[in-house]
Amino acid sequence: MFPSMKEADTPTQTLYNGDHNKVALWPDIPSSMSPTIKEVDARIESFCNDVRSMIINCIYFYTILKLYACLYKSKNSTQQIIKLCVRKMQPSKKQTHQHNQ
Repeated sequence: MFPSMKEADTPTQTLYNGDHNKVALWPDIPSSMSPTIKEVDARIESFCNDVRSMIINCIYFYTILKLYACLYKSKNSTQQIIKLCVRKMQPSKKQTHQHNQ
């Protein structure tokens, strides 16, 4: 996610936007920041994996919901399944507390 230390070894890197009128400078990254950058990168990756997992679960429950609705054609039962799916998709208080630490 972040540039490697090799990419940032030059004093500054010049990044141009589409119209080449503005220039942004990428400062040197001290080697002492490497562990911090790696930790932040790992946290971002973990967060992305959590979100990806939630999306997959949502698709799974939606598919089950649609199958159930097609098989039984009952609005009341479908509404109950929707409520169940929503409850299952919400993280528990324990998971939320662990993720915020």
